[in-house]
Amino acid sequence: MFALEIEGRTITQRKPAGASLLTKIRIAVRERIVRCWTIGHIGGFDLTCDIRPGQRDERVQPELVLERTDFPQSIDIAGETTAIGIIARLEHTLDRMEGELDEQRRRVADAKVRLAGFEPRLDETFHLQGELDGKLEQLAEIEADLAGAEDILNGARPAPASV
Repeated sequence: MFALEIEGRTITQRKPAGASLLTKIRIAVRERIVRCWTIGHIGGFDLTCDIRPGQRDERVQPELVLERTDFPQSIDIAGETTAIGIIARLEHTLDRMEGELDEQRRRVADAKVRLAGFEPRLDETFHLQGELDGKLEQLAEIEADLAGAEDILNGARPAPASV
């Protein structure tokens, strides 16, 4: 069952809920007061609205955020957003949460498998370390040569050759 709580009032019909939510946001934008507040609750999560100055002009910009646990998620509320559209976006975000949780659990399991494969190699020496050290020495020589050439190009005199 759908339910959106705004200012202590629970609205169970999508269109009136979306209209109420958008009205509260648009009134706050018209007031031009920079603030952040909890505008409502849906699916057990807070909905916050952050009204802040725009980046390029004097207009204030609203941001609606679904405060998911340790993962706040911005909900697009562009100027053309409808009452049904904002509710559809909120419901879509809520519906995706279970799938996202499953995906993150799968990624954790994969990472644990990869980690188990890497751990035995921690104490091994790098079998190409000698070659790497030689290449690093060559790189240092080339960088020193380039620095000397840059000094000459910038008007510095070369150091006198020793006899």
